[in-house]
Amino acid sequence: MYNSYTITGAQHFDAAEYPLVVSEIELLSRDFLNMPGDHKADMLISYLKNHSIKNDWIDANPQAAKLTISNRFSTGEIESLFTAGRQYPGFLSEFEEYFKSRFRSN
Repeated sequence: MYNSYTITGAQHFDAAEYPLVVSEIELLSRDFLNMPGDHKADMLISYLKNHSIKNDWIDANPQAAKLTISNRFSTGEIESLFTAGRQYPGFLSEFEEYFKSRFRSN
């Protein structure tokens, strides 16, 4: 069972408030760490948020695309947070930037 998150319009993303989400992102970034190619974080965000990936990204990095859609990872917390924040673009933008930063730092 995954958490159900509640986001308000004035709320900013703060990683410290979502330790389970952070944990899932860290596991993903470690598994994708040694994989060559670009768009890894973009693919994951797009897939976990909208269950779709741009064809250009798939063509540029088929290995990462295949792993992204493999359902090998536990991502329910991330998906729950994307769902909760769907109406709050500022929150989602901050969350997505944090997500991408975890891939840049590895």
